[in-house]
Amino acid sequence: MKFGGFIVRSTSPELAFLVLFCSSVVPYSEAVYPVKPEEFPYFAVVISNGQAVCGATLYTPIRLLTACHCLVKDPNAPIKSPHELKDAGNIEVAAGFDNSAGSRVSRKAVMILVHPKCESNEKAMIYDYGMIEVTEPFELKKGSVEVRSLLTEKDVITETINHKATFECIALDFKITPKQGDDKAWDLGDLVKLFMGVQLPSVCEKQLAEKNLDFDETIQNCTKRMRDPPAECGLPDPAG
Repeated sequence: MKFGGFIVRSTSPELAFLVLFCSSVVPYSEAVYPVKPEEFPYFAVVISNGQAVCGATLYTPIRLLTACHCLVKDPNAPIKSPHELKDAGNIEVAAGFDNSAGSRVSRKAVMILVHPKCESNEKAMIYDYGMIEVTEPFELKKGSVEVRSLLTEKDVITETINHKATFECIALDFKITPKQGDDKAWDLGDLVKLFMGVQLPSVCEKQLAEKNLDFDETIQNCTKRMRDPPAECGLPDPAG
């Protein structure tokens, strides 16, 4: 279950930023890498009705960037405007993950918004972005709970899109175990990362066309797994 987003980064570690979030079942191999607490202190988890559903990035002490499909009432149905959103009162956000349960802190949501152009169908998903505002600010703690200034990283995002071969992505995820007696609920384990590569638009278009999916290089990117053997996981996640 992939709760994290893709961290696109260059050879300079300070140029890391979270740009995409997913929530899809994929067959991970054992080739995953534990995350050190200080690596991604701005990473958080969106919890809806008591169930962890998606990742999020803390970009101010009270606001987080997440995915549109994490906030709509039925993410499995086609998404279009006007959007039918979940009740913000049933959403909370947990942060401060250092692979020990006692370190985690949570806040209730007070407002949720999605990108006005967020849409999905059987062919693709576009503008998969959402925002959560919580009731009270997270207490910032270096190496545990920090904010990521996404709004100042426009140039880095543009550079990543224009020079794909220079960059690598990281997919954040949790090891999970089913809750006893409930095969539809999970307990979160250690936070781990998988390495991904940003692909050229021509490659994305060809591979997605083979799966009967659409691709628009002006608003989408795609990635593949790196540093470990490829895994066949059926249809790709069309989010983004």
